[in-house]
Amino acid sequence: MVRRIALLLMLLAMQCTTVETPAVLAAESFEVSLERLRSASSGPASQTRIKEAWDVVVSGGVGRLIAVLKAMRPEATGELSPLAENWLRASADAIAERELRSSGKLPAAALEQFLLDSTQAPRARRTAFEWLIQVEPSASDRLLPTMLDDPSLEIRHDAVANLIAEAELADVDDVKLRKFQRAFQSARSLDQMKQCLQQLQQLGESPDLAEEFGYVTTWQAIGPFDNTAGAGFDKIFPPETEIDFTKQYEGKHGPVKWFDLSTQDQDQNIERVGVVDLNEVLVEEKGVVAYLVAQFFSKKEQELECRYGTVNASKLWVNGELLVSKNVYHMGGEFDQYIGSARFQKGKNTILLKMCQNEQTESWARAWDFRLRVTDNLGGGIVQVPDSE
Repeated sequence: MVRRIALLLMLLAMQCTTVETPAVLAAESFEVSLERLRSASSGPASQTRIKEAWDVVVSGGVGRLIAVLKAMRPEATGELSPLAENWLRASADAIAERELRSSGKLPAAALEQFLLDSTQAPRARRTAFEWLIQVEPSASDRLLPTMLDDPSLEIRHDAVANLIAEAELADVDDVKLRKFQRAFQSARSLDQMKQCLQQLQQLGESPDLAEEFGYVTTWQAIGPFDNTAGAGFDKIFPPETEIDFTKQYEGKHGPVKWFDLSTQDQDQNIERVGVVDLNEVLVEEKGVVAYLVAQFFSKKEQELECRYGTVNASKLWVNGELLVSKNVYHMGGEFDQYIGSARFQKGKNTILLKMCQNEQTESWARAWDFRLRVTDNLGGGIVQVPDSE
């Protein structure tokens, strides 16, 4: 199993360290040791103390399993580090695996109760689920249908996969259609979305992909400004200090002004929906900068994410707050490549994107485009309310 391999690799890495491990100190209490794992940090010196804490945490019985899983829950001070989360999960796995090997049993009721508590850490709940189905395989079919909207992406993925399997086996088109529609709505991984979309289209359905994914399709743009020798990335052009759609500014070759653009009439191609190609709508030129503004109307004050992909250098602001700054060219461009989280206010919110093109002339460096969507923290598309609301 993947978790066992991860555990073995972690222990092997500790054994291979060049730092001489001192004699193990007197055993500390379980609570102190658990907290040490929660605050685990990198570095050879700290690994010795972490290993001591690990020995204490995993030395007890299966009664410690739920306590270790609960320790993966973030505190008010912030998220656990990936290292700490890995140590805690490995501890839970070690306790559960030892108990299962020795007695053939695990506390199924306690694991299920923990799994159903959506306030616990997603990865901890996933761990509980994996061990639960080891001792009660039927729990998967019993619980997954209720978890299509689960806040854990891993558990949701399993629930959607379960529903897709049901849909594929359905022999009545109406039933198949309803199941694929529900799976498409709940899916958050691109592969599952594509799988559902293909089936829906074969069944005669054509979902509005821009709406489903939350792509921003209406923009106002201005440019080009000068990016000779890449200097435009850090240079502050007027749109960064004011957004006034009535004004003209001095661009790379003379006055430039704002203009409207829309991607609403694009073909429903999941690979291209929402793409703004600046070579087409502005100018195909090297060493340039463009700015794009979208007004997003939120029905309430809420924490949302702007997710976008581009192969060009870019900066992203929401309501004047800089969220993303990537001075990288012609790398990536994949789905949800960059993510910026912001507090959207009720009503109008301003999204500002700075798009830079460098001076490379190779054919593979031609692209100057992006696509951006607004989502919840799990990647579910958010549809903005009309301005009148």
